[in-house]
Amino acid sequence: MARNLVNIGVDLNTLKRHRKAFIVLQEALELNKSFQNAAINSVAYNELNDIFTNAPDSVLINLGIKTKAERYKLALEYGQKSLSTAIEIEDAEKKASAYHNLSRSYLQLGNYKLAYDFLEKYTNVNDSLIREQSKVTISQLEATYEQEKQKAEADDKLENAREEKKLLIVIALVVLFFLILAFIFYKKQRDSKQVQQELLVRSQIAEIEMKALRLQMNPHFIFNALNSIADFIRKND
Repeated sequence: MARNLVNIGVDLNTLKRHRKAFIVLQEALELNKSFQNAAINSVAYNELNDIFTNAPDSVLINLGIKTKAERYKLALEYGQKSLSTAIEIEDAEKKASAYHNLSRSYLQLGNYKLAYDFLEKYTNVNDSLIREQSKVTISQLEATYEQEKQKAEADDKLENAREEKKLLIVIALVVLFFLILAFIFYKKQRDSKQVQQELLVRSQIAEIEMKALRLQMNPHFIFNALNSIADFIRKND
């Protein structure tokens, strides 16, 4: 709940609704006393610093802040609280934000030395954050590249396996085609030989039958021939 109130306070402050933001942030701090969440306090203190540094005088007068000294006293007080809390929880991002807001507060007060000092601290921390973020980004890119590389290699292997499977199927179909052709050729050859053998057998059977017929006819032929010769002799005598 306290975190939600802080987020609402930040949004209201961004929309320049400073008075409402101040009330919501105070409620968040009060509610957070039970939980003692340092990160929530740091954000709330930092936004309150921003309100007292940048809000129009009319808003602050409405809140009971009538003098410049009181205004910037509260701004620096909340800024220092935000910074000490950020240091306590070792949150570099919140620390950078606190340095930046304190630099603006001192600039408004005309204390250019402290404004410069805090701006330099902000720059150093922010640069460090950028470097860390760059490292994280590079690491993420490297991890993404490795994942994409591994995925591409896996896809290539899968594609090669598919191509090999297709090739094996084509080879199997070609072999099957030639086996079918060989079977058809063999069957035709076998059928042709069978037909030739049947014709040969029939021819042999026919020849045997003719021979048998001739053998059956020969005694009659001899008998008739002998009768013809005998009849010729009788007539000549």
